[in-house]
Amino acid sequence: MAGRAADLARPALAGRTIGRWAGLDRVHVLADGHRIKTLPSRLDHRDLARLTAAGATPAGPPPLPPPAGGLTEIGRTVKASGNVSVGNHVLSVGLPLAGRRVTLRLDGPVAHVLSAGIVVRPSPGPVAEQARDRLRGARAGAAESPHLPASLTIRRRVSVRGAIMIGG
Repeated sequence: MAGRAADLARPALAGRTIGRWAGLDRVHVLADGHRIKTLPSRLDHRDLARLTAAGATPAGPPPLPPPAGGLTEIGRTVKASGNVSVGNHVLSVGLPLAGRRVTLRLDGPVAHVLSAGIVVRPSPGPVAEQARDRLRGARAGAAESPHLPASLTIRRRVSVRGAIMIGG
């Protein structure tokens, strides 16, 4: 019943303007300048370019600092199915990367998939931070951030049903 109550609470935002800070790694949902929610992003370079063309503005620094904790990187070859194995988990990185060698950068709750040093896809991190040093081929992550396109701020009006959409 708690899930149903949460669904009924969303229409309370109907008509209000909600801001979002969108990047390749995270999306922050903001109301009146206050963060409501932070989610792993499923946006890629094309989505951000589409949002820019539709009038989104550069977002500036994220509303929250990145999570504390060590960075772990591992190298994997993408299987024909577009998946890689990380510990006891299978992570989908996409069919276009099949057969390629990628680097998985595990940063807090997010796993960045890097190809040639550029973030191709962020994904929820499948392995707890305490278990990352036991992964095959695990190494300390580089101190510099991966190459990301500029983040964007977009504005959408919440529908009567309480839904919002970003980049399709």
